[in-house]
Amino acid sequence: MDIENTGAIPAVSSDTSPLPPIEDGLMDGLGKTEAALLVRSGSQKNQRFILSGKKITLGRADDCTIVLDDVTVSRLHAEITKDNKWMIKDMKSLNGLYVNHERVESINLEAGDDIQIGKYRFSFLLSGQNH
Repeated sequence: MDIENTGAIPAVSSDTSPLPPIEDGLMDGLGKTEAALLVRSGSQKNQRFILSGKKITLGRADDCTIVLDDVTVSRLHAEITKDNKWMIKDMKSLNGLYVNHERVESINLEAGDDIQIGKYRFSFLLSGQNH
């Protein structure tokens, strides 16, 4: 049987393996009302991104706030905004956005949420959260 290569990027399924506890010191330095994304798996593991401003974009494009260099990530994959609460929204990405192992279009974020974008997994951190 011949298999035709269409050039399509394979779909990424949600990784449901448990994440290890957050290492000591990785939450240090968060101000009273700050939030951050901690990379738990992917090429930038243990890197922390402080979320500031009203809109944070995540994707493969160089003009995204957080650039995720992997073919499983769309050019503009997701957007995080803050009004009264932090919210993450899928920007019509090819492989989807997963929060706590469920595919979502948009959802309010809570401390400790597990976010998956392509092959990257993040923990959503809020200042003062217990881990």
